[in-house]
Amino acid sequence: MLLVGATYRTTLPHQALAVEPPQVPSPKPSAATTTPATTTSSTTTTTTNNDNLQPTSAISSTTALLDKYVGPPLRLFRGAPPITRSWVSASVVLSLLTAHRIVDVRAIAFDERTALRRGELWRLVANFFYMGDQYMSVFYWMQIYHFWECLRMLELVKYHWEPSAFVKMIVCTSGLLLLLKHQMAPALMFLGSPLVMVFMYMYAREYGVQMTNFLGFFQIQCGWLPFAQMLQDLAQTGDVMPNL
Repeated sequence: MLLVGATYRTTLPHQALAVEPPQVPSPKPSAATTTPATTTSSTTTTTTNNDNLQPTSAISSTTALLDKYVGPPLRLFRGAPPITRSWVSASVVLSLLTAHRIVDVRAIAFDERTALRRGELWRLVANFFYMGDQYMSVFYWMQIYHFWECLRMLELVKYHWEPSAFVKMIVCTSGLLLLLKHQMAPALMFLGSPLVMVFMYMYAREYGVQMTNFLGFFQIQCGWLPFAQMLQDLAQTGDVMPNL
């Protein structure tokens, strides 16, 4: 019994040391603790959405401005027939190139000696596309506008079903202008303006009784359009020989 008691007394403390203390459950986070995290998360989401909306609104406003100011000229350009669109585009590009000295005007001027004797045959065609280099002048753009309208209406209406006849008319008119230039105005180096007057005269004969806008201020009959253009050139350059 004493041995058993001694054994009991010696083992009991070790067993007491082996007993683990009861686990106390950790307190649950209260609503006051989670509220700042939720608020921070919602604020971050709102800021991110605003950052995403700002580029989208800027792109939308830019697209609206382009559609308002650039859209109508582009639609007018795309709706034009091919010969009118190509000819007017070549004339405007050539004016810009010569104005900025990228292309020398003397390289496209028509001179019989240079064009025929030296074989520079591109002068026979290039001089018809040159409308001057004063692209900052309102008179230049009025001439381009009249050229655009007359050529477009002729191509769409009069020669709508006969585009080959339209091309033949342009070639024959250009050749006739070259011959008349040699006989009547040898000093005339560019035949773009005379060709514009030819198309304007054909347009005036075809739609003589219709009303048209001249210089954005006057309403005149189409039959008077060549004479109005002649007066405009006389006021602008003081020379009406190209128109004659």
